[in-house]
Amino acid sequence: MRVQRHSWGQRLRRLLRYKLVIPLLRTPHPPEYAARGAAVGLLWALTPLIPFQMYLAGATWAALRWGWKKDSSLLIALAWVWTTNIVTMGPVYYVFYVTGQMMRGRWDDLTGYQALTTGWKAALIADAGLWETAQAVAATIISEQGAALALGCLPYSLGGAVLGYVLTLRFVRRYQENKRRRLIPAEAAP
Repeated sequence: MRVQRHSWGQRLRRLLRYKLVIPLLRTPHPPEYAARGAAVGLLWALTPLIPFQMYLAGATWAALRWGWKKDSSLLIALAWVWTTNIVTMGPVYYVFYVTGQMMRGRWDDLTGYQALTTGWKAALIADAGLWETAQAVAATIISEQGAALALGCLPYSLGGAVLGYVLTLRFVRRYQENKRRRLIPAEAAP
């Protein structure tokens, strides 16, 4: 018997479908539950805090659940956090940096991509522990580059959270409405 191998693109689509789309569609909760999860995940995914995003999404989820009594999907939040990762870090951070420099009015100081990623690669040493990584990331964020990154991520982080909430809410509501229509026979509908 021959085992069929799938390309990495097919495996990625399948992973996204099973980890993002199907949990959105099959949730027994109201649509706002999934939408808040997507908003929390995107809020932290679009920040320059890659080693800590999952912890921050978990803390935000807990604060929403127990502090504000607004429950949301932790699974969906964590899945959306994975949209930025060590592979996508360089381009995403560069966009944050350039945006931050423009927001600060520093049009003449738009450092090249290589200069930005070199500093972050040094901060994220593979064999460093959590504490050492936290110190290195904090030092990078405190630097001049970090200030531009922190400011530049705000429009994407806040906008991504709002857009993620709205689109997820619309997507889940539409799916649930279509499902209700399929389950109710045409002649039984009022």
